[in-house]
Amino acid sequence: MTLSDVLLKSLCIVSLAGLFGCTGVGRGGPEILAAGHSDSNLLGQTSAAYDTPLAPVVIETRTTERLDVKTLTQRLKSHNIILLGELHDNPHHHQARAQLIEALGSGHDTGQAFTLVVEQLPMDAVISPGVIETNTDLLTQLNRAGFLEKAWGWPLHEPVFKAALAQGMAVHGGNLVPGQSMQLFRQGESSLPTALQGLLEKAPLSDRSQKALDKALVDGHCGQLPETMLEPMGLVQRATDLALLVTASQRAPAIVIAGNGHVRKDFGIPSLTGAIAKSIRLVTVGFIESDEQTEPSEAGLGLTPRSADTARTAEWALYDYVWITPAATREDPCKGFQMPKRSR
Repeated sequence: MTLSDVLLKSLCIVSLAGLFGCTGVGRGGPEILAAGHSDSNLLGQTSAAYDTPLAPVVIETRTTERLDVKTLTQRLKSHNIILLGELHDNPHHHQARAQLIEALGSGHDTGQAFTLVVEQLPMDAVISPGVIETNTDLLTQLNRAGFLEKAWGWPLHEPVFKAALAQGMAVHGGNLVPGQSMQLFRQGESSLPTALQGLLEKAPLSDRSQKALDKALVDGHCGQLPETMLEPMGLVQRATDLALLVTASQRAPAIVIAGNGHVRKDFGIPSLTGAIAKSIRLVTVGFIESDEQTEPSEAGLGLTPRSADTARTAEWALYDYVWITPAATREDPCKGFQMPKRSR
C-alpha cells in the first residue's frame, strides 16, 4: 500500500487547531477519529455536563459588538445562504447551532422556509421533516441517507438535525458522494462531478489564501504532511466546499452546517461565490472555543478592538460573526502521531 493509499483511508483534512472541518477523503465521509482522536473522547462529550445551555457569547467581528441571539437572528435572516461552522467534537457548538436553527425557524425575510444543507450527508441525500412524525428512528433515517454515525460521533449532531426537522426544514446532503474524494485525489480536477465541472477555475484562490490553505493542511497533520499531498488534498477540500455551495444555492434560502474550515472566508465556501452565476447574499458564523473549559467570561474574550490577542483577532476575522463556547475536553491529537511511511 502506498503512502497515498494510507492517507486516503486514515486521515482527515482537518486542522487540529480547529480551522478545518473534516472531509472524508477515502470514503466520501469524515474520519473524525484520525490523528489521535479517540472514540471514547468524542462520545464522552454527551454527558449531563453539556445538557444545560450556556449564555450565548456572540460577537460581530467587524465591530466586536456583543449580540444576543435575537439580534443575530434578525441580521442573518436577510441572507439567502447562512453558513454555520463547528468544531466537530464540541457538543456546545451543536447545541448552540440547534438554538440558532430554532430561532431561524420562522424563515427568511421573504417568508420562505430555510433548507438545511449538511456536510454530514452526500449530495444525493434528502430527509424530509415528516420523518419525525413516523415510527422510524432518526438515526436509522440518517444512516439510510449515508450518515456515518461512528465517524461523526453520534449523538453529537443530534440536536442540530432534530431542531431543523422540528422547524419543518428539509435536510439535504451537501458533501461529495462516496468515492468522489478518492477519485479527485488520484485523478485530479477532471474527475469532478458533472454539476461541479468548470466551476473551480472561476474562483481561484489568491496567493495569500492558497498559503493559508496549505498551512492548514500541514498543521492539520501535525506538521508531517508531505508537500506532494498539498495539491490533491487541497483539491478535495475545495471540491467539498463547492459541492456544499452549489447545493445550498439550489435550495436557497439555506442554512449550511459544516466544519469551521469550510465556512471561513479566505479559502472556504465564501471564496467560491464567484463560481456561481446566481446572486448570493452569504453570511458566515464561526463557532470557536474559549481558552477555558467553563463558560467564557467577557473579561477573558478580548472584546475591544485594541485587544492584544492578535491571533484571536485574526481568527475572528475569518467569519462575519463568532459564537464562543467553552472548549471540549480532548487529548493532544498530535501526541504520538506519526505519518505512515511509504511502503516499497
